[in-house]
Amino acid sequence: APIYYNKFILSTFGDDYLGIANYRLAVCYEFMDQKDVANTYFKLTSRGDTDIEDDIYARRRGNIFSKTGFSNDEMELVKFRHYVENAKYKIAIDSLSVLIDSTSSPDVKAEALLNLSDALFSLRRFSASADTALAAKSLEINEENWIKPFACYYIARAKEKLGDMEDVQNYINKAEDYKSYDYQNK
Repeated sequence: APIYYNKFILSTFGDDYLGIANYRLAVCYEFMDQKDVANTYFKLTSRGDTDIEDDIYARRRGNIFSKTGFSNDEMELVKFRHYVENAKYKIAIDSLSVLIDSTSSPDVKAEALLNLSDALFSLRRFSASADTALAAKSLEINEENWIKPFACYYIARAKEKLGDMEDVQNYINKAEDYKSYDYQNK
């Protein structure tokens, strides 16, 4: 992956997606246990386009990780999120459940809960998906303010499948009450 991210960075003529490319490159170097190199790329996340949501996200996260480092729990979360994205739901559920029980970071726990909710939804376990997203929403989050509105959306989509249209509208309205968070247009 680093070869392709570097190829993109070196061949692009604007700043579109440079932030997210540098962020993903930094994460790659974290997984290769090259923390100094990763930190360099976390700092370069500011090079992205400030009008592109991926670059805005990368800038914010890169700024955090260039100061605090990338924790083992963050690394686990990246791996487990990929399980969900690759439809490996059962292993994702097992892995995320362990991470949720073991992490001390409320942000990691909330994001893990949200990913767990997504996996449960994909397995048509709608009630459990809604409950898990509600648990993510109820946590006090430090940095990842996008989790709460996304949790509202995840609850609403599960409630729709359960036929609870009153709750659907309630949680859509709650999601719309949040302002200024990552991937707001999504």
